[in-house]
Amino acid sequence: MRCLKAKAYREYKKEYKRFKRGYSKERVINMNI
Repeated sequence: MRCLKAKAYREYKKEYKRFKRGYSKERVINMNI
């Protein structure tokens, strides 16, 4: 369980960094839906 959680968190952080750096309008729209 712990390993799975850690992996998921790492993936989330990676996505978040990419999102903060330069997110596209398409991405924001997709998230709002």
